[in-house]
Amino acid sequence: MNFQNYKIEDFLCNESFLHYCSGQNAEDVKLWEIWLLNNPDKRKIVKEAQAFYIQLKEELILRKQTQSDLENFKTLFLEHTQSPEIKKEREISKSWFIISKMNLSLALAASLIFVLGFVFYFNYQQKSFERKPFALVRTNPQNSTKQIITLPDGSLVTLNPNSRIELDKNFNKNVRIVKLVGEAFFEVAKNHRKPFIVKAGNIATTAVGTSFMVRYYPHESRVKVSLLTGKVKVEQLNLPVNIRTAVYLTPGLEVVIDKKSPTDILEKKPFKSDHIKEWKLDYLSFKDAEFNEIISTLEDWFGVKIKVVHAPEITKHFTGDFKNQNLSNVLEALSFAHKFEYQIKPELITIQFKPNLNKSIGN
Repeated sequence: MNFQNYKIEDFLCNESFLHYCSGQNAEDVKLWEIWLLNNPDKRKIVKEAQAFYIQLKEELILRKQTQSDLENFKTLFLEHTQSPEIKKEREISKSWFIISKMNLSLALAASLIFVLGFVFYFNYQQKSFERKPFALVRTNPQNSTKQIITLPDGSLVTLNPNSRIELDKNFNKNVRIVKLVGEAFFEVAKNHRKPFIVKAGNIATTAVGTSFMVRYYPHESRVKVSLLTGKVKVEQLNLPVNIRTAVYLTPGLEVVIDKKSPTDILEKKPFKSDHIKEWKLDYLSFKDAEFNEIISTLEDWFGVKIKVVHAPEITKHFTGDFKNQNLSNVLEALSFAHKFEYQIKPELITIQFKPNLNKSIGN
């Protein structure tokens, strides 16, 4: 189907696109992610349509919450305006200037209810406009650059491609809970009364005001939490409470957890904080890197799985810098240098060399 000429309202009238925004239908999500890969120039208008969808969804939720009160007001108002006493007085009275005390009381009561209802509705409208729209679910497509998201509490999330965050429906009431699939860097707004918790599978990372990175992909066997500033607590939720222990990280330390072999002993180790800073700035750099090292870095950087077909025994080293580049742009540059073809799919990236090439490439 051709969506090239779609405007924002066209996207929002498309059932498949609404499924993509809500994340309810895997086939529709895949369809639109592939379409965006092939039409990168349409990302801006799609993001605008997604933001509009989120705002409308928030409006709908708020309307549902107040609908019962509005219905009660309507019923009560009709009961007073259509009461037998008022109808009888209207039939007897031939003039608007003759009003009985009872009729006057009922009229005043009805008027009061109307005014209260109007004030209630006005306040409701004001609140709906004052509420800052935010994403209940935000997905960053695979072949894209990192996305910076501002949460309702003021916290910032740098979301890696092929990643997704979901806010708890009661986010920022008593606690701030975010569910993550993929990789993201969190810069948490300080609020000691409302802990900030990131749930990645069975791993929960709790912070108050700090900055840290969490990496959790379903296709990977490990979960990693790295702390840049502040302090966080990391624990495994899939262990019995009586043996569950938490590890506290200080700046420059990280913990790597094996999903297949959970243990109550979590070991901390140092890491290079410059890596997070470069990752956040979307600055990917290779210096005389071997081909296997490049593939491993791309899988780690973009959170993808890469399959190499007919790989030569020897390939030349590569040096190059990429700033704010998506995966296809990086692969395009590498394919020119290493003479391979590539195919990008949501579940797998395939790199294929020609089978009849010499054992050594680029020498």
